[in-house]
Amino acid sequence: MGPVVIACHTPQEEQLAAQLVPDLDRFLVPDQHVEFMKFYARAKFGIVNRVHAGFMMASLGKPVAVIGNDSRALMINNLNLPSYYVDDVVNVGVEQIVGAIRSRTVDYPDEIDVIRRQTKDKYIEAMSVALSA
Repeated sequence: MGPVVIACHTPQEEQLAAQLVPDLDRFLVPDQHVEFMKFYARAKFGIVNRVHAGFMMASLGKPVAVIGNDSRALMINNLNLPSYYVDDVVNVGVEQIVGAIRSRTVDYPDEIDVIRRQTKDKYIEAMSVALSA
């Protein structure tokens, strides 16, 4: 599978990750968007709790599952990717989530390309109708 890296957004998150999973590598996400994007671009897939990370990874053709505690996590479903409410993860199992997302690494780049094309076509059609009225 390759290395597992925990992306931390604050020094406090990094300290917590070190306590919870001391054997895993950690990456403190800098307050620089380009470095943030480079980090996610190197990933094969992601299990994230930040919607913006999920959308960034999906836009790069990386399959991702979003685990959240409010309805924002559901937005990733629009990209044919799963979301989970944090309390439900125990019932589903992290291993199952990882396996399901990992299995999509080969096909998801093509899938997101289709979503992009369909979305662009719908947008152009909607704008054409609106502008011709």
